Amino acid sequence: MTETNLFTIAKALETFATSHKQINAYQFGPMDEADIAKLSANKHPLLHVTCMGVSLDEGSVALDFDILVGTMQPPDLDSRANVLSNMLYIFKDVIAFLKHHDSESNFVSRGTLSLPVDADSFVVKLDSMLVGWQGQVTLTFDSLNNLCLVPD
Repeated sequence: MTETNLFTIAKALETFATSHKQINAYQFGPMDEADIAKLSANKHPLLHVTCMGVSLDEGSVALDFDILVGTMQPPDLDSRANVLSNMLYIFKDVIAFLKHHDSESNFVSRGTLSLPVDADSFVVKLDSMLVGWQGQVTLTFDSLNNLCLVPD
């Protein structure tokens, strides 16, 4: 059985985003390296994931991720509540995927998502406005902590 690691989680989220009917872009990495302002309109809504840290324990590893789902601010500010509502549905889809994943999504079935997940709405001023939801999640997986696995 392949052990779940940061790469398999990032790839599973990319596969999820690619197959999601409303997500049009996926990015993984630090937010300050993302050039969201230069994304064309057809690349919105987007899913941006940042690994924030890891906690290693005996027999498990917990990975902390920052999850952002956002899109461009609509020209009509009165539409903001509707756009935020739509982005919340997509954010909930991401959380549902992380909670109810299966081995075919590149996760090991022993992984668990810590609940509840708290999220905050945001409006970020860039060259354009980005609106959506951002929250932190923790995924915990069984992990072999075996010195024999260390390359020599």
